[in-house]
Amino acid sequence: MDKIDARLWRVAFVLVLGTVMATLDGTIVAVAIATLADRFAAPVADVQWVTTAYLLAVVTAVPTSGWLADRFGGRRVWLGAVAAFLAASLLCGLAWSLPSLVVFRVMQGLAGGLLPPVGQALLVGIAGRERTGRVIAVVGVLPLLSPVFGPLVGGAVLNAAGWRWMFLINIPVGVAALALGRRLVPAVPPAATGARFDWRGAALLSPGLAVLVYGLTRVAHDSPAWQVTAALVAGVGMLAGFTLHGVRTKGVPLLDPRLFVRPPFGVAALALLALGASVFGTMFLLPLYLQGPGGLSAWQTGLLLAPQGVGVAAGTVLVTRVVDAAAPRTLVLGGMALVAAGTVAFTRLGHGVPDEVVAGSLFLRGVGAAMISTPIMTLVYRRTSPPQLPRTAVALNLLSMLGGSIGTAALAAVLQARIAARADQAVAFGDAFWWVLGLVVLAATAAYALPRTASADGADHGQRATVKRRHARRRTSATLPQLVDGQLPPGRWVCTVEEAESIYVMGQPGEREAIWSEWRRLTSALRQLVGEVPACWLSGGFFSAKPDPADIDCVYLVDTVKLQNAATNAATLDPRALSFLTATATGRIKDAYGMRVDSYILEWTPTLGTDPEPETKQYLEARGYWDDLWSRVHDADGRLDSVPRRGYLEVIIDGYR
Repeated sequence: MDKIDARLWRVAFVLVLGTVMATLDGTIVAVAIATLADRFAAPVADVQWVTTAYLLAVVTAVPTSGWLADRFGGRRVWLGAVAAFLAASLLCGLAWSLPSLVVFRVMQGLAGGLLPPVGQALLVGIAGRERTGRVIAVVGVLPLLSPVFGPLVGGAVLNAAGWRWMFLINIPVGVAALALGRRLVPAVPPAATGARFDWRGAALLSPGLAVLVYGLTRVAHDSPAWQVTAALVAGVGMLAGFTLHGVRTKGVPLLDPRLFVRPPFGVAALALLALGASVFGTMFLLPLYLQGPGGLSAWQTGLLLAPQGVGVAAGTVLVTRVVDAAAPRTLVLGGMALVAAGTVAFTRLGHGVPDEVVAGSLFLRGVGAAMISTPIMTLVYRRTSPPQLPRTAVALNLLSMLGGSIGTAALAAVLQARIAARADQAVAFGDAFWWVLGLVVLAATAAYALPRTASADGADHGQRATVKRRHARRRTSATLPQLVDGQLPPGRWVCTVEEAESIYVMGQPGEREAIWSEWRRLTSALRQLVGEVPACWLSGGFFSAKPDPADIDCVYLVDTVKLQNAATNAATLDPRALSFLTATATGRIKDAYGMRVDSYILEWTPTLGTDPEPETKQYLEARGYWDDLWSRVHDADGRLDSVPRRGYLEVIIDGYR
């Protein structure tokens, strides 16, 4: 298991700040509807647009985030979105009328819609495949917390400082995120700097999603049937048109519809939809019951809902410890069992359920929700090549939002029907929660198809660690050498990634830690494309007395068959992945992607005969070339000295098999 260093946790904390602002702002205003209606002397139905406009703007912005990150780079887009969100929050706090507030909320939503998907893609790219599960366990559960803590935070701010501070509170958080982001978040090179924007796809997907979500929200607000039907039909029609366009287009679609039929994404998509519907649907039903038949105030309701947030936090701690070792199906089905167990009590609302049981049930649901979302997102991200990360993050975030909207709308319709059929409203609420249980069963049916092995990408991390240790024992001494005359002593020094990092990187001057982080990201990306990388040879000024080396030189040893298969698959399915693989193999990664790594690939041949074939001879010549080249140093005239005077590292990554 690769260690998560303090630097990565700092980056995760910064990116979480952006996600917290965006997700909380979707629910924080709910408690201020009556206050805003009084302030602007407007009907409650009109004031609801303060919430609806933000949601529709978020849904509109999310699909474009993948292209923006591909075109301009994730870090630049994320910082720009934080700055825009700050400006819009300030304008919301200064709004002088209801129309101005709605317009500024649209601006806020357009910026906020970019923050979660771009932040997730950035963090996964920086962390690498091996560490994805543990960082996603922290940031991936934030959408589950917003419907719980948003109204609670909003009520506290509203009572203490007034409605304007529900928006102005973003200012100090956003300023901190901007300052820390510029300092701590490394640049991830754009995946497709010349990619054209999919204008036709954007004209179908973003408006289609917005109209569909609008129709779903109108169900919960008891709008006229014709209005709801028209919105739903128009939204579904535009999404169908986008699907047809996405399959047929020769360019890169805004979101590839074929992604949803590739394993494991199809199963994960259904499970995430059902989870979002269950979580947000419950957060729609339960507050209505507690403040209606339950007789509680808004503040008392918020406090009673808080145990679900505590449960999510507890579940996150648990999942962080086991996500790399436990099978995705085991975790997800276990989480769904807890969600189901926590829902059973709510089906008995008509018989009176004590507050203690409500709190305990919500805690169980919170733990279960954390156990569901993290393994699914980890599984999907680990199966995604680096160039596809921004688009995958778009899909995952859209699924969560659509699940919440669909669940809320469906349960609102069910509740209305049951209230009309029941004399006791509490019994009607209990009937509606049977449908929540049905959503959990639907999700469990899909989750049964998830992988049952202990690693989402098919790799046994414990076995890999054993292989690393076994090959590392080939070293000629118990410890790695220190520099001699500013260079590594002659020879090939075998070690693990962690050993090289602890001796030659951590605490060293200049940009060594940042350059090493870029090498690790490149290594993780290559492993995702080819399956496994036995070892990597490292050399150059990075392992010298230079105070501030410009880059790190590396040669990856990759099994010939695996490399050829990866190139064939990339050429068929993902041309951008093929470009990335080619740049890594031919020393062009620095120019093409801006990474401070001078990389090449040496096709490793596991089996050699006594009378080598031409391909084998070519491999031996290439291997001898690199071995000899990295043993030499430049003289005063820039020529390579003929005498071996320095060594290099052979870093065992997945080990030779």
